[in-house]
Parts: sequence; structure tokens; C-alpha cells
Amino acid sequence: MAQDDEVKNGKKVFRSPNHPAFDLGEAIGKVGLVYAKEKRSLTTPQVIAKHMGYTQTTGPGGRALSGLRQYGLIEESGGHWKISDTGFAILQYPEGSQERRDAIKKAAVSPTLFRELREQ
Repeated sequence: MAQDDEVKNGKKVFRSPNHPAFDLGEAIGKVGLVYAKEKRSLTTPQVIAKHMGYTQTTGPGGRALSGLRQYGLIEESGGHWKISDTGFAILQYPEGSQERRDAIKKAAVSPTLFRELREQ
């Protein structure tokens, strides 16, 4: 399952597939923090990172943004980001509702690595 294989010093280097830096439960908590401040407005990655408690969009802040994107909880539009329909459904539908369960299932298999594992 290697991706982005590179050749360094004449040897092939295998890279692991990207995966979110945290689990879906933590991602839902983080997207909830963003929603509390921005609702579904378009905003910058810097603002989203700040709402999650990070000072930069590099390092841990960048990994948090990437995790939300990989789960499909945020989406880009014209260089700005907002809460996706999936993220909104998870946050707005009541616990136990079919709509919320469906949105959680969709988010759970959104990261490429998780989708590939599920398909095996």
C-alpha cells in the first residue's frame, strides 16, 4: 500500500499512505469548535487552526487541518474553507438519528488509507 514511492541514492523509498493524525471522535470535537465560531462561513485555514487552539497552520495545526479535511469534515471553496455537509450533519442531527449515523459512516471511510483497508 505504499504511495509516492521515491528514488533516493539509487534505492527505492516506500512512503506510508497519509492518514489523519487523530481519530474521528477527536475530529468531530475539533470541527465542533470551528462550527461554534464560524458556523458554515468560508474562512481561512489560519482562522480554523486558531479556533482549534493552534497558532499556526504548520506542524500540529497543519496536521489538525489535514485530519478534518481527510475525514471530509471541512471543504475548500476558492482558497477558503468551511464546514462540509458531512461535518454539518454530524454536528446538527441528534445522537442516534439515521442521518447522523450515515454522516459518521461516510466520514469514517473518507481517509484514503481507511478506505483502502476497508476495500481489502
